[in-house]
Amino acid sequence: MKTDFHELKKEFVSKNVADANQFIDNVVYNYKVLEYCKGLILALTTEYDRRVSEYHSEIYNNIKEKGKASITFLDDSFELFGFRTSISEMISKNIKDIIQYANNCLDCLAQLVNSCLIYPPFSKDIVDFGFLYNSKRNRLSEFQTCSYTEQAFSKINAHSEFSFLRKSNNRIKHIMDIPTSIGFQLFGDESVALIKEFSKNNVKFSDVKINEKCNEICVFISDCIDDICAAILKDLSTVNHEYRFNCVNVYGQIPKARDVKIEQIKYEDADFIIAYLEITETDLSKIPNQIELIFASVRDDDSIEVFNYDYDILLLKIGDRYLGYAEAIEPVDQDFLSYRKYQVHLDNQRTFHDMIIKKTKMKLYPFASNQQFVIYEKDEPSMTNEKPLVDETHE
Repeated sequence: MKTDFHELKKEFVSKNVADANQFIDNVVYNYKVLEYCKGLILALTTEYDRRVSEYHSEIYNNIKEKGKASITFLDDSFELFGFRTSISEMISKNIKDIIQYANNCLDCLAQLVNSCLIYPPFSKDIVDFGFLYNSKRNRLSEFQTCSYTEQAFSKINAHSEFSFLRKSNNRIKHIMDIPTSIGFQLFGDESVALIKEFSKNNVKFSDVKINEKCNEICVFISDCIDDICAAILKDLSTVNHEYRFNCVNVYGQIPKARDVKIEQIKYEDADFIIAYLEITETDLSKIPNQIELIFASVRDDDSIEVFNYDYDILLLKIGDRYLGYAEAIEPVDQDFLSYRKYQVHLDNQRTFHDMIIKKTKMKLYPFASNQQFVIYEKDEPSMTNEKPLVDETHE
């Protein structure tokens, strides 16, 4: 694969679709398992060939030395952690796994597209490749943000390898329902490991050597990943999530005795700590009813961190005043990284003043927020009621 997944993740953060990063991880994981299965099948067939060669040598030697030889079944069994199995059984199992993980990769790519290009996204429970694009319905065509990605899906859908993968996988029972055959010629050097000819939905697939098919599948899936990721990068230019936020801001005031050093100050001693989102639009009629929030950041060391905040309420700073608040309208997603939805309430600073009066201390994420604290000495007048509190320039 040629795709730089780290750079793609960074782009997702910058475009406020950071929840899509988890599906990049899923794609990469499934492809690694796919490659592992291919390598294991190659090792198994190599071992099978070695045993066939030994079997033939024994027969030829007996004929040469004794003038006769007994024909017996080839023993391809071996022990795996105390369990008896066979090379043929393991090859059959892993070709099923290859087809399953190849299909997983395609479905993970669909989840990736759903998360970063489609808004509002479809439920994760129903999205797979066929849901977004199939011969009966092309849902990608319904979104202006999926132009290049739709072309990539169309190309994949028309490929013969895609047809093989989808039709060789029984999606009702979630098993592969095509036959495999592992054998060898009694008087010859060639062993044969095949996916046997099969037909489904009036489409016929001929015999194919397992190792060849495994390699073809891996190359095809690698190309699919590169093509779709490249298309996503192009389509991202049309994505605009102005009211999605990747980080909260924090402001607070903390009193300090004269003999206390700055590094000895504790957050719990603060007069108040408020968490807020800053909205640049000052025309209140243009602010939407809902906003969304997650934490997503590209750190100074180029690492990427994404997680779900658990704030149920946040203040909204509009212009230089805290003119409202955002209240969560859905629980924190316990299964996925998700931009959490908040309902916007404009109350002309009532909630803000109520928090200050009650000395509210909202939850603080020290390394996942933009913070500004005013520290003052106890024997000086409190800054709580001073005008700079609402006019302060926050970082």
